[in-house]
Amino acid sequence: DGTKDGNIDLNVTGDILLSGGGAAGQSGAFGLIGHGGTNSDGAKTGTITLDADGATGLTIDGGVGPDAYAQVGHGGIRSTGAVDQPITVNLNAAGRAFALNAGSGGGSYAQLGHGGTEATGAKSGRIELNNADSLSVAGDGGYAQLGHGGANGAGGNVGGDIVVTPASMNTSGISVSGGSTDNAYGLIGNGGIG
Repeated sequence: DGTKDGNIDLNVTGDILLSGGGAAGQSGAFGLIGHGGTNSDGAKTGTITLDADGATGLTIDGGVGPDAYAQVGHGGIRSTGAVDQPITVNLNAAGRAFALNAGSGGGSYAQLGHGGTEATGAKSGRIELNNADSLSVAGDGGYAQLGHGGANGAGGNVGGDIVVTPASMNTSGISVSGGSTDNAYGLIGNGGIG
C-alpha cells in the first residue's frame, strides 16, 4: 500500500469522543485518528497532536461489534510497517478526564499508541498526556492500552516514553483493569499479549 505520511493536528473547543462501532454479526468497525486502518501496509509517519478544550476531555471506546476498535495512533488490526512518531494529548479545561474503554465486542480494543491487534513492525515514539484530572484504562471484550503495541503483535521492537502529567495534585486517580475474556487486558505501557 505504500507509505502514509503527514502530521495530524486537532484543535477542538469541545470534547473528543472516538468510538468503534458494529453490532452482532458486524465486525471490524473502527474509529481511527492516525494513518492506517485494518490490513494497511507500509510505513506510517507524521506526528499526532490533540488539543481538547471541553469539560469532559477525551474518551476512546472500542465498540460493541467483534474486532471493533478505536485508536489514536498509527496502525490498526493486522497493519504492517514501522512507526516512530510522537503523540501528544492536551486536555485544557477543568474537570477533564481521559478514558480508554475496550468495548464489549469480542476482540475489540481501545488504544492511545501505535500498533493494534496482530500489528507487525517496530513501534515507538514519545506519548504525552497532559492535564488529565482522571485516567481510566479498562479492558472488556478485548484490551485497553496507553502505549504502543497490542495483542498478538510481532516483528519488531516496541518502545518509547509514556508521560502522564496531572492537572493538579488533586487528580482524582488512575484506574487500570482487565476484562473477563481472553486477552482482555488493561495496560499503561508498551507491549501487550503475545
